[in-house]
Amino acid sequence: MDNWISNINEDTLMKELPPSLVATIRGMETSGLGLDQIGQMLSVNPALGLATKGAKAWPNDLWQKTKEELRLIICTDNPKYIVLRDDLKKETNVTSAVLLSLISTTVSSQLGLAAGLITPFVVLLMVTMVRAGKEAWCIQVQSSKPAQTEQKP
Repeated sequence: MDNWISNINEDTLMKELPPSLVATIRGMETSGLGLDQIGQMLSVNPALGLATKGAKAWPNDLWQKTKEELRLIICTDNPKYIVLRDDLKKETNVTSAVLLSLISTTVSSQLGLAAGLITPFVVLLMVTMVRAGKEAWCIQVQSSKPAQTEQKP
């Protein structure tokens, strides 16, 4: 599965976001915030760059939920995402756009939301993974989870 991970980089991931959102994220990073903090802030306050309408219907734990689903995809063999993992294994030269579409569509269907709402969070999480490396990212995400049992499919 790691072949598709080795084909992505931060710049190509960020190019999949609207320029205004990239500027917001970069500005927040410049002010000293980490991507995890930025993701949480965007989840709680989508008007920071994601949405200006419908924010009341926006789940304020979307960052954590998306992070958990991405952890299940990348760091575990959870059967919930076996089809997605199989699809990703078949892709040898997958573009960031295709990768994000596959992951965002699958995760959004699990969370009952539109893929467009999930994609910015998937991008930020993937950038943190690219920066840290897959194994380090998996350890960090697992250790930051609230104490609970593994989600069942």
